[in-house]
Amino acid sequence: MEEKKRRFQINKKEVIRQSILFVVISAAAIALSIGVDKLNFRSENIFLVYVVASLLLIVETGNFALSIAADVLFILSFNFFFTTPIYSFAMDDPNYYISFLFFFLVSFISGTVTRKLQKETKLSKNNETKIKNLYDLTTELLNCHDDADTFQIVCGHLKNSLNRNVSFISVKEKKYGNSDIDFKKYQKELSFSLSRGLQVGYKENMFSTIPYEIFPVKNEGQDYGVIVIDIKDDTPLTDEETKFVDNTLAHLLVIMEREVAIRRQESTKVLMEKEKLKNQLLRGLSHDLKTPLTSIQGGSNLLLGNYDQLTDEEKKDVIKDIYNESVDLYTFVENLLKMTKYDNANPLVNKKKEVVDDIIGETNEKVSLIKTDKKIIYEKQDDILMVNTQRELLIQVLYNLIDNAIKHTKENTTIRVRYYHQDSKVYFEVMDDGGGIDPAIKDQIFMDFYSLIQKSDHHRDTGLGLSICKSIVEAHGGKIEGINNEIGGATFRFYIPD
Repeated sequence: MEEKKRRFQINKKEVIRQSILFVVISAAAIALSIGVDKLNFRSENIFLVYVVASLLLIVETGNFALSIAADVLFILSFNFFFTTPIYSFAMDDPNYYISFLFFFLVSFISGTVTRKLQKETKLSKNNETKIKNLYDLTTELLNCHDDADTFQIVCGHLKNSLNRNVSFISVKEKKYGNSDIDFKKYQKELSFSLSRGLQVGYKENMFSTIPYEIFPVKNEGQDYGVIVIDIKDDTPLTDEETKFVDNTLAHLLVIMEREVAIRRQESTKVLMEKEKLKNQLLRGLSHDLKTPLTSIQGGSNLLLGNYDQLTDEEKKDVIKDIYNESVDLYTFVENLLKMTKYDNANPLVNKKKEVVDDIIGETNEKVSLIKTDKKIIYEKQDDILMVNTQRELLIQVLYNLIDNAIKHTKENTTIRVRYYHQDSKVYFEVMDDGGGIDPAIKDQIFMDFYSLIQKSDHHRDTGLGLSICKSIVEAHGGKIEGINNEIGGATFRFYIPD
C-alpha cells in the first residue's frame, strides 16, 4: 500500500512537470512566432519555430501525445494569428491546408525518430548498467567461497537492479535475501519450478495468480534451489528484466559449478595425501616398532646365552637397555591408542578438580624412566593450585611435551616445566634452550605424524605426541601453541580453563 502511494505521488509530480513544460514551450513558441511575423519574415519560418518547439517538447517530456497536442495547438494558432482573415479560424487561401498537412507530417516524423532515439539511448544505458552489474556480480562471486554468501550476494544484486525484493530458497529450505515469501505455504509452486526447470508465477503459464515470479536454479547434475522475486503493484517483470534474471542465474551456475569442481579437486587431493600419509605411517611404524623389538630380542638372547659369563654390571646394563626400549615401545603404542580415542570432534573427557602439584609429581615419575642426560627442572608454586581436568590425560600431555623436548633438542639442554594461574585459566609451559623450532615447520608441528614425515634414520618418533597434546587440550576447552623463546630454545604453552 505504501509503495502504491509513493508511485502515485511520483506519477502525479511527473504529470505536473510535463504540463508546465507544455504550457511554457507552447506559449514561448507562439510568442516567438508573433515576433517573427512582426519582423516580416516569411510564414515558412514560423512553421520552423513550431517544429523546433515540438521537438523540444518531446525531448524534455518523452511524451509523444503531448507533442501531437502541441502540433494541433500550433496549427490552430497559425490559423488564428497569421492567415486572413486574422483572429479567426477561417482561411481565404486553401493552400494553407497543404502547408498544415506537411507541417504535421514533418513534426510527426521528427517526433517519432526522436522518441525512438530516446528509447534506444535509454535501452543502451540500461544494458550498460546491467552488464556492469553482471561484471561486478561475477567479480564478487569469484572471490566468494561460501554458498550462503554467494546466494546472499546474488539476491542483493537482483534487488538493486530490479528494485524488487528477492530471495533464494535452497533445496534444504534455507532462505537468503529479503523476500517475504512463506516458502512453506508455496511449497508446491517452488517444488514444481525446481523439478521441471520452469519459470512459474505471476501471469506465467503455471501458478499465474501468486504474487511472485519463481526461477529455478539448477543444472544437469545439481539442484540448488529457486530464486523468488516479489511482484510489486501487480506489475510483472518485463522481457528485459526476465532476460537479466536469466543471465544472472547463468553466471551463478557457472560459479557454482566452478566451486564444485574446486571442491572435488581438493577432495581428491586430500584423499591422495591421506593415502600417501598412510603409506609413510606404515613404513615408519614398521621401522619404529621393529627397532625396539630387535633391541629387546637381542638383549634377551644375550642374557639367555651368556648369563654365566656376564658380570653383574654387564647384566644390569643389558637389562636397563631392554627396559628403556620397552618404555619407548610402550609410548608408541600408547600414543597410537590415544590418537584413535581423542582424534574426533567431541572426545569424551571426565573432568574433576585435581591438585596441579600432584599431576606434576606423577609426570616426573613417568619421565624419570626415560634414559636421558638432559636436565629437567620442575618449578612449583607456593600456593596450592587446582585444575579442572582428567588426571591421566593432563599427565599424558605434559609427558609428551617433555619427551618431545628430550628428543628434539641438542646435548646439555635444560628443560623447565612450570605452571601458573591467570585470567581464570591454568597455564602450563615446557621450555628449553635447545635450539628452538624451525620457522618453516612451525605451523605444521601439531599435525598427525608430522615428525614421522620429516624424520631421519637416527631419530625414532611416530609424530603423534604433539598431535595428541593438541586434541586433549582442545577437548578440555583450552589451546596449545609452540613458540621460540628468548633463551635460544622452544616453549610449548597451553592452558585449561579452571
